[in-house]
Amino acid sequence: MDEGTPIVLWQCHQSYHSMQWTMPADGAGPIRLRHNRSKCIDEHNHNLESNGADARLRFCHEAETRSDRAWKEVVHGVIGQVHWAPHGGQTCLRVRRPIPGTPVVTGDCNIRSIQAQFIFPGRSGLIRWAAYPHLCLDLPKADTHNGHLLRVWHCHDNFKSMIWEVPDGRGPIRLQHNTKHCIRAAETHGMVRIHNCDGVPPTEQWNVVPRTDRKWGSPSLLCVSVMLPHGYEQALLRTQLERAPIEGRDLGIFDCDEFTVFSRQRVRIGWHHQAGWIHSVPFQQAHVGVSASGTAGNSKLFMNLWNAVKSHGRFEHHAWTLKVDPDAVVVPERLRGFLRPHAHGAKFLKNCNAFPQSPNFPMIYGALEAYSKDALLHYYGQQHRCKSSLNWHAMGEDKYMGDCMDMLGIPAFVDTSIVGDRRCAPATTCSQHHGAFHPFKTVDSWFGCWHAAVHG
Repeated sequence: MDEGTPIVLWQCHQSYHSMQWTMPADGAGPIRLRHNRSKCIDEHNHNLESNGADARLRFCHEAETRSDRAWKEVVHGVIGQVHWAPHGGQTCLRVRRPIPGTPVVTGDCNIRSIQAQFIFPGRSGLIRWAAYPHLCLDLPKADTHNGHLLRVWHCHDNFKSMIWEVPDGRGPIRLQHNTKHCIRAAETHGMVRIHNCDGVPPTEQWNVVPRTDRKWGSPSLLCVSVMLPHGYEQALLRTQLERAPIEGRDLGIFDCDEFTVFSRQRVRIGWHHQAGWIHSVPFQQAHVGVSASGTAGNSKLFMNLWNAVKSHGRFEHHAWTLKVDPDAVVVPERLRGFLRPHAHGAKFLKNCNAFPQSPNFPMIYGALEAYSKDALLHYYGQQHRCKSSLNWHAMGEDKYMGDCMDMLGIPAFVDTSIVGDRRCAPATTCSQHHGAFHPFKTVDSWFGCWHAAVHG
């Protein structure tokens, strides 16, 4: 095929080289012609904004960096769990690590566990691990000898070792190319193996249970962060998503009921087992100077952020909206306990009283800010008063928001135990029972604090 050959739709033929493609191995990247991997699908003339633009075949020059040659495979299917029938809804298939070759095992059916969520294509096809959908259930080398272990491996839709027949409800999960062989378990916490389907004994009976919508906590939390598009902030958020399958649970803001990451440009952060690919949401930028106290004079930038939160619209669905700095460790289930007594009416949090004799304290320290839905609704209706009356140019964003809320008559509640912020209380340790901790600007320090807080 020549350079510039148009890409067209045609009747499918499995034997045609011109119809065989290699999808991106992980997320987004070039779609390559399988029999000639130097050729990629290219958006013609790089006119990315035009509907109906032509796609052409091109050499894969700079394919990893050119946006017009980077594509992503959209994963379709039903997300749910695979329950082992002999043990009711208590034992499920699980994968413990996002590494090719990791064995598939049985374990507890925790509805929130990332490790026990899979994506099913329908009655037959690839069974993907929802935590990392480019890993699929695989029988190594399609070896059907009884007792051969199952694993997860890079997904390939033409590998017969990965194509399964899935029951509609309760029944065996069969290897499609050899339906006499089924997935079998022997114990509630053990390896999963292939075995002859002799009369389909109970150990080969499974229930595919589609996931129901996750119930929000009480009170419900929307967590938002502002991220620089490069550097340690992106690394912190990306790693929280990457390590969630290993920890078996969501981490940081991604453990809130809903979450949004804002930035000056759209950046792909990582994969979330429920929300799919997470991208930052661009919002209007502003100059950041120096405040009267010597901190960042970023009040205008964060006025724009709160306007973006309003435009995004999700805050109205939640009792509380939390603004969380990327270098803050948050434990949402603890935060709910602190916020629950204040869940009615317009309220906002003042979380630091480092200088009790100062008229500026207690105040908001911006690593974690908490505003009830009614407080934000009142703010959005009256924020023009703050902008016209306050000397916001000389303020940091947390000082501005606190003074604005006070000026608008929105009640504050003071709780200095919610956040262990070392800028406010230098003796803070992560083993204390706070709902958030700050600052932790490296991946190792962030996860060290999270483990100390959650596991003790």
